[in-house]
Amino acid sequence: MDTKIIDAPTYDFILHNVKLINKDYNEELLVFYIDKAIQDIVTKTNRNKFPEGLKYLVVDLITDILDINKANNTSSESQGIKSISEGDRKVDFGMDSYSQARFNLLLQQKITDNEKLINRYRLLYKVVDKNA
Repeated sequence: MDTKIIDAPTYDFILHNVKLINKDYNEELLVFYIDKAIQDIVTKTNRNKFPEGLKYLVVDLITDILDINKANNTSSESQGIKSISEGDRKVDFGMDSYSQARFNLLLQQKITDNEKLINRYRLLYKVVDKNA
């Protein structure tokens, strides 16, 4: 994640706790989910930098979304091909468009559910540095 949006200790705290709670998931997938949630919260709060007070909210959002995804996965989805290896070559497949759309909808719903908390950090306007 860009250090202009979030400072390293806050990001490391979020990543560590999400990985601690959700050990069954690939780290790259968790990083993607965290980055997306942080970017959406920064946009929703009309800020240039992620508010540190919402770090627990990101952990809760990602954990809730992963729990919902785990409950909604059918046996046919979980048995799909995720990677192929032959000899020294290995190919990993990314998320399909259905999973991405479902994640985006769940994230937006969770952000809407926590709108009162997010609104406490919302700025009425962005302060832009003229020298930047």
